[in-house]
Amino acid sequence: MKKILTTLIAISLATLSFAQNQDKVLARVSYSFTHARDTTQRNDPIQKTCY
Repeated sequence: MKKILTTLIAISLATLSFAQNQDKVLARVSYSFTHARDTTQRNDPIQKTCY
C-alpha cells in the first residue's frame, strides 16, 4: 500500500512540475563591474562584463 501511495504522489508531483508556463523576457540588462582588490594598487582593477 505504501509503494502505491508513494508512486502516486511521485507521479502527481512530476505532472505538476511540468504544468508551469515559462515567463517571457521583458528586458535584457548588461553591466560592467569594476573592483579594486587592493586599495594600494588602484591602477590594476578587476573588470567584468555581465550579461
